[in-house]
Amino acid sequence: MLRKPISLITLLLATLALAACGSPEAAAAIPSPSPTPLPAVTATPTPLTATPTTTPEPTLTPTPAPSATPTPLFTESTRRETRGSVTLITTTRQTEYFIHGLTGEELDREMRTVGPTDASAGLHWYALTEPHFNWDRTCTCTDAGCTAREVTMYLTVDYWLPLWVAPDEAADDLVWSWQAFREALAEHEYGHGNLAAACAWSLGETFVALPPAPNCDALDAAMLSAAQPVFAACRAEQRGYENATNHGRTQGVLWPPGGG
Repeated sequence: MLRKPISLITLLLATLALAACGSPEAAAAIPSPSPTPLPAVTATPTPLTATPTTTPEPTLTPTPAPSATPTPLFTESTRRETRGSVTLITTTRQTEYFIHGLTGEELDREMRTVGPTDASAGLHWYALTEPHFNWDRTCTCTDAGCTAREVTMYLTVDYWLPLWVAPDEAADDLVWSWQAFREALAEHEYGHGNLAAACAWSLGETFVALPPAPNCDALDAAMLSAAQPVFAACRAEQRGYENATNHGRTQGVLWPPGGG
């Protein structure tokens, strides 16, 4: 029996989740700068220093002025689940970008200006979901051939969502409308993430069910080939979700308040 790990293969199920209240035509007129890289998630260790032998004189350090553009909030979590011969490790990364404003129109304009951009068309959206797929397998060879006895799927789902901290002078009805909109927008994006997880499970099950190959390299090639129709079906499901929800509108993704 030969056990050989495959090198990780990265595939992007491109531009599956685009959610915006405005039409892509309207968004297309907005300049699209290059997306800002995600902040690092590994903390930089504090260097060790020797204890000073003398007490330093106290100094007054001025408090820095708040940044005009706050750093986006970034969170990350990982979940592991095994079903039979397939293990799915899902890493969820969420970036919340700050917006400001005192009217629905101002918040709409900001989201269309600084919101995330999709890789395919470079359009701004209120929110965006991008799943990335990797996999690893254990190649088990017998006289009958080589199979993927165990498969580990790695799914990374990146979410970008807007964050508005309502100032004290914000109207109550605007705050309530925003809270409902933000919850609906997150629900819509998480729906894309759930479909991506279902896609990862489908890929893993497809790989495990492949017939024996002559060797591990041939098995890897068969896995790549088998992945293509699965990805095609996943793309179709994501598009169906967008169409069924009208880009989230049927779930309450409507902005500005009263917009259609």
